[in-house]
Amino acid sequence: MKSLRILVIIVLAFTAFAGHMESHAATPRAEVPEFKVFCRMELSANEIYDGESVMARLVLYTPFDIQSINATDEPQFKGFACRPTAVETSPSYTIVDGRQYFAGVIKQWILTPEKTGKRTVKGGTYKAVVLVPYLVERGFHSYYQNEAIEVTVTAEPVEVKVLKLPKGKPSGYKGAVGIFENDVQLSSKVLTVGDEATLSYMINGLGNPGNLSTTDLVFPDGLTAEIIPEQSIDQVRLSGKSIVGTKCTVYKIKARKAGRHKVTIPAIVYFDPDSHEYQTIPERTIEIQAAYGEVYEM
Repeated sequence: MKSLRILVIIVLAFTAFAGHMESHAATPRAEVPEFKVFCRMELSANEIYDGESVMARLVLYTPFDIQSINATDEPQFKGFACRPTAVETSPSYTIVDGRQYFAGVIKQWILTPEKTGKRTVKGGTYKAVVLVPYLVERGFHSYYQNEAIEVTVTAEPVEVKVLKLPKGKPSGYKGAVGIFENDVQLSSKVLTVGDEATLSYMINGLGNPGNLSTTDLVFPDGLTAEIIPEQSIDQVRLSGKSIVGTKCTVYKIKARKAGRHKVTIPAIVYFDPDSHEYQTIPERTIEIQAAYGEVYEM
């Protein structure tokens, strides 16, 4: 009888322990926390002039990490010239409707209108796989584990109002809108005939210099000039809420004969959206001295 009583006690103890372990099993799928993932097509400006560029960014908002995202319906930019650009920003925290989210730029484009009037940018639809953490309890231990959950998100379309440029476009205007300046840098202003130097011609400022040329310098007969593509730059980025552009062409120049050679930098005409006026950077020249034998800069 004594041994039977001991056996009953052991069975009861084991049953209680098993029940305790079962109560601490993995949290069921239903207890994965509720969450919201959404995306927006965000523009640097919603009202621009004809020829003025705008940055369009597809931004994904999520409380958790994203494993992948793929478009099922691509965005549409009808009425715009579209140029994809590299994403340079990292995801950051932001508050939306009182909740904290990661905001990450998935893709971005430079859009330049081809027509005036109201234009619609369609954001597209995407499937994202989100890594959602949930609590797992096993025995006396607990830890968080990720579950990959697929969600479908759609970026609502946004409107852009494209204004007509004022009348009275000056001669030489080619469609540039912004506030620009230009600069020329020479590795040397004095050359020995047959020697080479580099000349960098740069246009930069607020706006997209895409409608301006950096390849229209006029070189005299005494110099040869060859563009170095791998050193040239044409880029546009977002700084705050403003587009900043840089366009630079680098030339390899060589003196063919002695003398003072003048390189002509053509005038630049653009429309300033802040002053609502056309502006002109006047034509100017720079001088390069070349001679046989050694030349010393005075």
